[in-house]
Amino acid sequence: MRVTNSMISRNSVANMQNSLSRLAGTQEQLSTSRSMLRLSDKPENVSRLQAVKGSLSYLEQYKKNVDDGISYMELTDSSMQTLNNILEQAAEMAVQGANETYSSDDRKTLAEQIDKMIDEVLDLANSSLGGKYIYAGTDNITAAFKRDGDRIIYTGNFDGINREVLSGDSYRIDSPGVTTGYQIDVLNGTNMVDVTQRPNTLGNTGIFTLNYDGVNYSFDPQTTLDGVTPASLIDPATIDTTTVPGTLIVTGGDLVGLRIDVSGMIAGDEFKITINNKLGVFGHAEETAPGEYDVYNATTAATKDPADMGVFDMLFKFRDNLMNDDTAAIDASIDEINKANNQVLERRTGVGARYNHFEALQDQMNDIETKLTDNQDKLEGADMYKLSINYSEQQTTYQASLASSADIMKISLLNFLD
Repeated sequence: MRVTNSMISRNSVANMQNSLSRLAGTQEQLSTSRSMLRLSDKPENVSRLQAVKGSLSYLEQYKKNVDDGISYMELTDSSMQTLNNILEQAAEMAVQGANETYSSDDRKTLAEQIDKMIDEVLDLANSSLGGKYIYAGTDNITAAFKRDGDRIIYTGNFDGINREVLSGDSYRIDSPGVTTGYQIDVLNGTNMVDVTQRPNTLGNTGIFTLNYDGVNYSFDPQTTLDGVTPASLIDPATIDTTTVPGTLIVTGGDLVGLRIDVSGMIAGDEFKITINNKLGVFGHAEETAPGEYDVYNATTAATKDPADMGVFDMLFKFRDNLMNDDTAAIDASIDEINKANNQVLERRTGVGARYNHFEALQDQMNDIETKLTDNQDKLEGADMYKLSINYSEQQTTYQASLASSADIMKISLLNFLD
């Protein structure tokens, strides 16, 4: 085969282009610290890499949810700590007011201070984080608590604030400002059921779904108040349907004493019923108009069940006792205020437990993220030491090809005139 100058020129240029292409590829890997810049670079790793990246993406959102939950609970705990301090101060004032050395005017002065404390508690009830009121349920765009003279009104809802974390589990991050004792949500149907009597024990709580097929009533699923953990609340064998026509009476189990008016139910109706006798941070609320609840109302305070009395009830009652110069009632207020303080402490303990849980989840997620990132680096990361050596070798090869090609290209027409 006859080798011509043009053939040598074309081959030299082609070889230089190949050397330059390899050099550029190595340089790109060095600058990005990645050996897998395109799916075609390591096709055998594509599926595994996509799975790792997908897991990291989900994990990033879960971490945001946990961080948000921790911030929510930190503010909740801080507000409850301040509330505890206020109630402790009120208890000290009750001790002072019960002292016979105090005059009627002294007690009226204390009453004025307690009235100002009620406004402080109201401000705590309207604590907000990022424009969201933490004790207003999911209807948290506007302040849920307001005072109208000797009346405290709640206008939020009773839905919990939840955040999804690892394994798709969802946990509640807020603490209810007030509770009603029960809540009924229609899942299917138009008629409504009603709870005519709650369990006798405040600790008896839970969520169940009431179904009616036209003949029998069922109560599944049944969970604790977190809406996730299974619970045994109602055994159909303990349901009395004959004593009061149209009413289901629970005669045994955790919700003994519960009565449900089902006279309007028809086949196919389904209701989610939440029983939550435990007082909210600020007490109990009674619906007086659609979407409006009385937390405290001076006109109905005397008829309120003592088990439903919360922070506002105790403070208003203490203030009135001071104004009335009733030393015996003031002395009784000491225990009542301490009771309210204990109720808040109980809620605060629950927040602390969930806070610790979220901190543990945070540590777990950081550990998982580290392992996934390490796995991702193994799949697409570059061996910088090896690449540096390759780059030096390829650069030397390219420079040598340039030099040799330049020497060959020196041949011209004058070389053939000898």
